[in-house]
Amino acid sequence: RRLGYQFPHWSLHDLRRTARTNFSDLTAPHIAEIMLGHKLPGVWQVYDKSDYLEEQRKAYQTWWERVESIVTCTS
Repeated sequence: RRLGYQFPHWSLHDLRRTARTNFSDLTAPHIAEIMLGHKLPGVWQVYDKSDYLEEQRKAYQTWWERVESIVTCTS
């Protein structure tokens, strides 16, 4: 709205939900949660101190390739 564009029945949170759904197709659920900035639940975060950077990198790369193919119509 700040930019003057309005899409009925749509919010920025819809993009976050779409990203999370797609991340689930690309990697393990706990990594998808970390990619959204969520903490691991319960004692999991106490015992698991990994940042899963390589797993995140792979998932982000695959996601970027998917988005790029849609935007450039190369799929």
